[in-house]
Order: sequence, then structure tokens, then C-alpha cells
Amino acid sequence: DDDWYDLYLFAGETFWATLTFTQSNPTQDLDLVLVDELGYVLLGCTEDFPLLCDPTNGQSATSNEAMAAMVTVSDDYYLVVRGWDGSENDYDLCVGLSRSDCP
Repeated sequence: DDDWYDLYLFAGETFWATLTFTQSNPTQDLDLVLVDELGYVLLGCTEDFPLLCDPTNGQSATSNEAMAAMVTVSDDYYLVVRGWDGSENDYDLCVGLSRSDCP
């Protein structure tokens, strides 16, 4: 199951997120995805569209992920922690408005 976190962001804000976890095999791979209020994926990828994956912005195939994104419209957004192809894992998530907020 995906875990969805609601974020209200103002136009021009950049949010930073880190997802920390230990991955010892492919069935433990987690990714970060940014979704708008209507459910459209703004940053991220799916198993159906793997070419949209950005390993430097939340969707690598290894432990731990980091994402940064600036929004242009004030609105609700969702930061989604998604297991790649049904993967599951325990994790810690940090979200802030400055790079220094999240290690």
C-alpha cells in the first residue's frame, strides 16, 4: 500500500524530503512521488512508465531517497511513499521547507 502525506504548499515554495530505509533486496525498494490534488503525478514514476524515474530525485533502486521540488501554484499536494512493484519496508520520512530541515 502506498502511504500518502498531505502537504499544503504556497506558490514559489520548495519542499525537501528524505526517506531513509535499509534495502537488502529488490522487494524492499521504496520511492518518493509528488502528486497534485487531482491525483496527477508531478514528479515520479510508475511501473508502467519507468522512463519517468529520476534516481537523483526520489526514485533510485537503492536504500534512501531524497526529493526537492518547487511548486508554482498554492494548493494541496501529496507526497507518496510507494513500494516499487509491491515492495514493502519500514522507513523514516522527513519533510521541510529548507534543505537543512531534513538530513
